[in-house]
Amino acid sequence: MTALKFFIFGLLAAAGALVGELVLVTLASVLFNIDLTANYFDAVTALLILAIAIEEVFKLILLRQLFIITKKTTARISLALLFGSGFAFLEIFSKLTALPQPTLLAIFSWNFFGVFLIHVLTAGVLGGFLTAKKGFSVSYALLAFLFASFLHLGYNLLIIYNQGAIFIGIYLLGITTGFYWLQINLQDKKNSTIIEARH
Repeated sequence: MTALKFFIFGLLAAAGALVGELVLVTLASVLFNIDLTANYFDAVTALLILAIAIEEVFKLILLRQLFIITKKTTARISLALLFGSGFAFLEIFSKLTALPQPTLLAIFSWNFFGVFLIHVLTAGVLGGFLTAKKGFSVSYALLAFLFASFLHLGYNLLIIYNQGAIFIGIYLLGITTGFYWLQINLQDKKNSTIIEARH
């Protein structure tokens, strides 16, 4: 049930972020007559930066709340990955429904598989930061948000400037490697703390 709960809350986080982005676009249009969607994802735009920030904020807030109410503490990073997969699932579904003729093959293209990986990995990174710090620290949460946002932006820049599957794959592999290094170090730190406490 815990795993399913994290997946569902990932869906909710994605839905919340989508609503937040739509509200932002609408307010900019109605109040300031600014079309934030112009050239969206054709270049680095204000909406692109704001969308990334909104998505990572929703991930961070809901993950933090889930960690507070969840008694299971030994697999938090794995649960964060499930949360990220829920987030990615809704975003991929919304992109697929926008296609004229969605196909199964499209899901495994970098446009969709890359989206899945980047959301899973950034959620894992956020989970790693939240797990590493006992209690809540605003500065630590801000650092986690900035780190995840920069990783997310880096992926989007590769897509925007058509760097190709090889460079995108290398980038995502690098994030994955860094993520596992973080997980291993957190586990070693936790084990050493337990050993010291026993002595």
